[in-house]
Amino acid sequence: MQNEDQWKPSKFENRNGAWRASRSALKPSSWLMGDLYAEAYSRSIDAHARGRVIDVGCGPAPLYGMYQPKAATITCVDWANSLHDVSFCDSFVNLNETWDLPADAFDTVIATDVLEHLHNPANFFSEAARICSPGGKLIIGVPFLYWIHEAPHDHMRHTEFSLRRFCELNSLTVLELSPTGGAPEVLCDIFLKTLAPRRLKKILYRMSRAILSTGKLRSVSMRTRKAFPLAYVLVAEKTTKH
Repeated sequence: MQNEDQWKPSKFENRNGAWRASRSALKPSSWLMGDLYAEAYSRSIDAHARGRVIDVGCGPAPLYGMYQPKAATITCVDWANSLHDVSFCDSFVNLNETWDLPADAFDTVIATDVLEHLHNPANFFSEAARICSPGGKLIIGVPFLYWIHEAPHDHMRHTEFSLRRFCELNSLTVLELSPTGGAPEVLCDIFLKTLAPRRLKKILYRMSRAILSTGKLRSVSMRTRKAFPLAYVLVAEKTTKH
């Protein structure tokens, strides 16, 4: 990882041992979504990341603080024309094309909030599987019921079924495929981004978190998250040589 000593938290921050949305890097309208992503990503990374880690589509490496304690080595790659800070990149790679990276070279391939920006997701899965070592893991996070962002480089949303199909086609065994949030979280995220008055967004965010933590809303979220997911986190294992 280039300039590793200069890394600092960006999208996510650690507060009292738990990861959450950065209160300085993100607007209050994105804190709820960021909190949910941080919880889901940190849980999967803590359970599965190890060894030679590659952060694909890394940008400013917002997950570095989560995977660094698990990693033996860290490699960061991104598109040279990324809209984000790429000062941590070791290599620049067009993720829609063949990646100039060695096969079976990484024990953990991490790509979060990247896949929706690619117009060739089949290539992404093929190349990610190729560079992953046998027995290695892919940790992939994607939004679903979430607004258009980074236009015009926002190409598609992936369902649970398309993610499973890509894994099947590339000899990847799905270990976890978890929806993040459900209908209540989706509605709160839309409200905070579109209808909440700017001067009240911080208060309304705190109210949303309190309401969503109640037993009744948690039950609704669990009941609706397969039909109305805010996002998914996929963990897959490479079981054979690619």
